[in-house]
Amino acid sequence: MRKVILAVLVLAACAKSDDAAVDTTAATAAEPAAPAMTAAQSMYAGVWNGRSYRAGAPASDTGSTWTMTFTPADTGLTGTLRFSGQTTDIPIRVDEASHSSMRTTFGPYMSPAAGNAEVTTTTEGRMAGDSLFGSFVATPTTGAKVSGRFAARRQ
Repeated sequence: MRKVILAVLVLAACAKSDDAAVDTTAATAAEPAAPAMTAAQSMYAGVWNGRSYRAGAPASDTGSTWTMTFTPADTGLTGTLRFSGQTTDIPIRVDEASHSSMRTTFGPYMSPAAGNAEVTTTTEGRMAGDSLFGSFVATPTTGAKVSGRFAARRQ
């Protein structure tokens, strides 16, 4: 019996204490968590490669290629657009993102689709699988509006 009591005392002495030592070193700051997205916003989040086509352009017009990125933010989604061959990201304001459509506004910026004029653009888009299709209207600071369509695929 003495051996059993001695074994219990030894095990109790060797067992980890519930009172863990407190780490007094400075804690590293945790990265802020990404804002939660609605199901509709998550449909559009990510990187999209696309092309815009002007209405009434000749059949030989291959359009303007671009990359668009949407990320979660405290206010919903934010985005950027960059035309191929350019180095400047154009901020995109997501006005509405629902299961059926997405509406955005961006600019002013220099638009290759409008003959390199400074424009503000609005878009209306809809999802079909991993593709986004829609229309745009580019309103220049001077001159006539340019409208057209776009198509993009999630990268």
